[in-house]
Amino acid sequence: MADVSITGKVIPGSQQQFFVRNSAIDQGWHGGVWNNVFVGTLGTPASRCSTPKSRKGPPSVRIETTPLAAEKPFITFEGGRYKLKVPALQRDSKGPSWTKPAESVDFDRVFVAAATSDDPQHEINTALRAGLHVVVAPGIYKLAGPLVLQHDGQVLLGLGFATLISVNATAMINIPGHLSGCRVGGFLLQAGPQRAPSLLQVGGEITAPSGNLSRSEAVSSSSSSSEPTLLYDVFARVGGPECSGMSVDVMVRIDSPNVVLDNVWLWRADHCRAEGGSGAGTGKAEAFGSEAWVKGGDNPVQTGVVVGGSAHDVIAYGMAVEHTLGDMLVWNGERGRLYFYQAEFPYDVTQDGYGRKGYVGYRVGAHVKEHKAYGVGVYCFFRDYGVSVHTGIAAPASLVKSFVSPFIVFLTGHPGSGIGHVINEWGGSTYGKHSVAKFCG
Repeated sequence: MADVSITGKVIPGSQQQFFVRNSAIDQGWHGGVWNNVFVGTLGTPASRCSTPKSRKGPPSVRIETTPLAAEKPFITFEGGRYKLKVPALQRDSKGPSWTKPAESVDFDRVFVAAATSDDPQHEINTALRAGLHVVVAPGIYKLAGPLVLQHDGQVLLGLGFATLISVNATAMINIPGHLSGCRVGGFLLQAGPQRAPSLLQVGGEITAPSGNLSRSEAVSSSSSSSEPTLLYDVFARVGGPECSGMSVDVMVRIDSPNVVLDNVWLWRADHCRAEGGSGAGTGKAEAFGSEAWVKGGDNPVQTGVVVGGSAHDVIAYGMAVEHTLGDMLVWNGERGRLYFYQAEFPYDVTQDGYGRKGYVGYRVGAHVKEHKAYGVGVYCFFRDYGVSVHTGIAAPASLVKSFVSPFIVFLTGHPGSGIGHVINEWGGSTYGKHSVAKFCG
């Protein structure tokens, strides 16, 4: 939850993990299971690093204020006209923000894209070049190249989780590193049959088919601006509608400083839509009803998100990465901060192909000096083979205590499977039965 006010109490019941940002709960938060993380929220329990069945109560992490955030742009109808509202940036904030000011933009400065267009990619990029904000109506958009933001403070807003599908080996959205203050949110990014370097990229070099971008757009530079770029409600999937044949190297790449990610879920499909009651593609998929399990490394993706070495001061609120075939998150930039993380190892890997290679759910680069992470959870369900991974989290030894209340979970799976440690050599193990291990420093 984010930016909400609740006049009663919240009972999370048996659900596993919760993240709440900039909210107010009048009668408090009661219960929880593995991981409750509260940032800038009123009426929440104090921090407590404990196991779920501890007499101390369910585990929770409370950060008193939100260091840097702005709510996602939204649309209103006022005086017979539509308005695009762009909420102001808040520093060290607490509680809901909807009483605070937001820029109001008339729709004569907003282009509305529709999936019925013959060439939505060209139309959207033309509008972005012209300096317009863009609202993308609900629908499925097959794009041969990226949507490229062009101006500081530009908004690219998807409604109804507008779905962008890669049909060439390119990202779907690119935010050049020299821009600042951009707002992008509300999209489902879907990998296509040609393997792309990423689905969304901030900074770095724009990748596009020849002729799709002008020379002035094909740039690579970094911003030193203090005005961050914000990404909201960005989901990605590799497979799902398809049982095989889709791929990407990394779902999201951040190669620019001062980026805030707010509610990002990056998923390599563990199940897919079966065709005629059976798995499609390689025949490895095992059908159950109208769906099928993805097996044998189909729909490959190496990593969910990579924060590059030049990407300092990146913040993530509410991040989830699932089932990738390498390290699930890699963070190489300095002064990174993450608030709530959920990762689940892939179901269909082997000990030789995965466990022995030392992959982890969360990796901080060996050279990184400053990093902070709150409520990092790494799960395993090694469904098809016996797999043991050494640790859920890997970080420089000097940063181990910068992880606040991390944990690992054995959900279920092949006998003998599990995770050896929570972080590096620290924390208990989870093997062969449903169990949770915490590291409290």
